Amino acid sequence: MPSLVISDVTMIYERPRTHERFRAIDRVSMTIDESSFVTIIGPSGCGKSTLLAIVDGLIAPSAGTIEVEGRPITAPGPDRGMVFQEASLLPWYTTLENCAYGLESQGVPKKEAQQRVLPLIEMVGLKGFEHNYPAELSIGMQQRANVARALAVDPEILLMDEPFAALDAQTRELMQSELLRIWDQTRKTVLFITHQLDEAIYLSDRVLVMSGRPGRIIDDVPIPLERPRPLDIKRTPIFAELEQRLWDDLRREIEEEVAPAGAREQW
Repeated sequence: MPSLVISDVTMIYERPRTHERFRAIDRVSMTIDESSFVTIIGPSGCGKSTLLAIVDGLIAPSAGTIEVEGRPITAPGPDRGMVFQEASLLPWYTTLENCAYGLESQGVPKKEAQQRVLPLIEMVGLKGFEHNYPAELSIGMQQRANVARALAVDPEILLMDEPFAALDAQTRELMQSELLRIWDQTRKTVLFITHQLDEAIYLSDRVLVMSGRPGRIIDDVPIPLERPRPLDIKRTPIFAELEQRLWDDLRREIEEEVAPAGAREQW
């Protein structure tokens, strides 16, 4: 059974001031296998984050269905863990307390919850920082804690919305490598969103390309790179070919949205 099935999901919003209705996502469908790593890319404003929020159950689609392991999704649940662009750690909680928060919210006693998250804190590379507060951690370390917090409730699917966007280029590459290491240990199903083409290729088994608004799936690109993947795989010819294919997909969408008609042949 696939881990995640999205069927004909459509999202229509109404502008409060004008009451004008617009379609943000249009009949998006995809099937994601268990333990696979799938990334969605697309132009800004195409509905990537909206789609992820729908999968998480934070908002309801105007039409269509979401199923996790055959169960229909209508609200947030422990079978999905979300990692946002901002770490959003509670500033008055230590790393240990933040990581255990989700388990405690499910009724697990505090001491037991904290014992259960200690291996996860070590796995994400934060051993020795259990009693530090978020303000005492770098942005990259905060995101490591964010990942550990999401994994603590043992979700079937990990949803990640541009989790490395705020990092500098060097830290971002290291975090990509760390994420693959963690994924290899946990084998969670991952649905990941990014604007970075190299990040999408390096991390994924498949990359789905969304069109400009209204967002539709316009390409499904398998990534035939063997695992484990060293960072220098990004400098290989096959990686460059994959990056060019994704850019060609995106360029057509960007041209439709922003390029004057007379200038499109110059792209």
